[in-house]
Amino acid sequence: MNEHINHLLKITPGIVCHKTAIIQEQIDFKDWTKLLTMKDVKTNVDVGKWVQVHRGTYKGDIGYVLVLKSWGVHLLLVPCLPLPNLASSTLKRKWSAAAPEPALFDPSTIEHVYGTAAIKQDDGTYKFRGSIFFSDGLIIKDFDFPSISSTSVFMPTSIFFLFQQSHHPTILTARFPCPTEWSFNKGDQVLISSSANGKGIITVTWTELRKHIIVGDFVEVLSRPFQELTGWVDGVNGETVHVIQNTSLKPLRENQCDHIKKFEIHVNWLKCTTLEVLHTPPPSNPDNADLSLAWSNQVPWLGQAILVSKVNHLFKGHEAVVKGVLYGQDTLQLY
Repeated sequence: MNEHINHLLKITPGIVCHKTAIIQEQIDFKDWTKLLTMKDVKTNVDVGKWVQVHRGTYKGDIGYVLVLKSWGVHLLLVPCLPLPNLASSTLKRKWSAAAPEPALFDPSTIEHVYGTAAIKQDDGTYKFRGSIFFSDGLIIKDFDFPSISSTSVFMPTSIFFLFQQSHHPTILTARFPCPTEWSFNKGDQVLISSSANGKGIITVTWTELRKHIIVGDFVEVLSRPFQELTGWVDGVNGETVHVIQNTSLKPLRENQCDHIKKFEIHVNWLKCTTLEVLHTPPPSNPDNADLSLAWSNQVPWLGQAILVSKVNHLFKGHEAVVKGVLYGQDTLQLY
């Protein structure tokens, strides 16, 4: 293909081009007539929109439309590069191998893992292995319109945070869809991370909202992998909430802390339940599993291992387990 034909094809609408060359694919004879009735598939696709990829290595991934062309788009995506041993394996082994984890591009890591350095370009992007381009940790990929869709975009929380951590200047000003695992309902108490102020009804983006969860709240998880689990909030560290749950059907006794399940989860995955705390003594019949379970699930800190740290207290420095909460007092029953 000479230079003049190459230039003509690049400026012809409908021709799929890559940064380095024109993409050539053979069309089956039975599909020739279908080309005469092709419909416009780029409805609602525009610069600044989020789309989902339906074909290729990044099938199912969410990308940001960086550039709009007559044939398709340039997308910003979270890189998902195969390990060197997978990249050189056979097609059969590729299908059987686990998919690589999404991760932001880092030049030093790439060189260490692949043994090949990424070359920094004049515009600040990186070029890797001749045809792969990265910008601020994200990969730039070309897709034609049939390969993407803007009608159903579901962004997992993990991908949402990777996009934000890239600090790409375009992404920082983008309007994100609500992450799949986040759940907001009318009446939820939230904190607004931006400088928005005023009274009445205000409009903010999803990225600015965080559920108002505090230590001692009884919460329910709304999304997988802990969906429908309930427990007490043991601590809040920024956007991460520490939750404890009693997994035993019997009353907790000494040395049974292994029945306490602890997990960490994002604050927006939770909702406060309406279950009230019971300020009552333990059931008189400890063999009644139903009563014991109800009581243990409704008393905060029950079975939680603690360390006494009160200054000048008789048991300062001793470890204990919470046995109960005394009504009307800031006091715990320990053993």
